Amino acid sequence: MLEAQIENPVVREAKANGYKVRKVCWFGHRNAPDRLFMKPGRGFFVEFKAPGEAPRPAQVREITRLRKAGFEVHVIDDLEEGLALVRD
Repeated sequence: MLEAQIENPVVREAKANGYKVRKVCWFGHRNAPDRLFMKPGRGFFVEFKAPGEAPRPAQVREITRLRKAGFEVHVIDDLEEGLALVRD
């Protein structure tokens, strides 16, 4: 299973449940999480991975920085886990 086979259904489900979803691209800064999910009262980042794949060391550092700054960040490599995250 490819990363996109997890990411795309999760994004569709999130939008169906009222989330605004943005692809994250920070110019001049690499290793940002893949997506930002937002709805009133909740916002979080998700780094999507193929099943069993782990974030690269630089991605782990960026995720750690974001979490230390108070952001909710998830690493998702399982479709059901991703869908559960965006369901109310």
